[in-house]
Amino acid sequence: MIQQLFFHGFIILLIGLIGGYPFSFSAHNKKERETAWRLFHFASCMGGIMLIAIAACLHVLEISEASTFWVLFFSLIANYAFVLGMFIAAVSGERGLKWEKKFLNKAVYILYSVATTFSLVFILILLYSIY
Repeated sequence: MIQQLFFHGFIILLIGLIGGYPFSFSAHNKKERETAWRLFHFASCMGGIMLIAIAACLHVLEISEASTFWVLFFSLIANYAFVLGMFIAAVSGERGLKWEKKFLNKAVYILYSVATTFSLVFILILLYSIY
């Protein structure tokens, strides 16, 4: 299971690094979505690095197989939901910060809500397992 966390951490890091290209393009050409692409690039890289760091520490923490499974489950869903939500936001210009009528805005809002909730859950599982 720890290998899966490493693998997906590197995949998300790669997605974030690739997201640097549209960020660079929008920054150099003064496009209106520069901030959204910056967020996509930076946060995806940080999400991948966080997964890699957690994977590197799991064997030291000596948590149960069940806790490891749930950390893997919730952290992967959270990170991929953040990545997908930020990508949709950067491409469409929708921010997803509140529930509005547009479909893509609702999609981003739901993805951010799921990602935030699942992030909280997997961090609480880690804290509980460590204590």
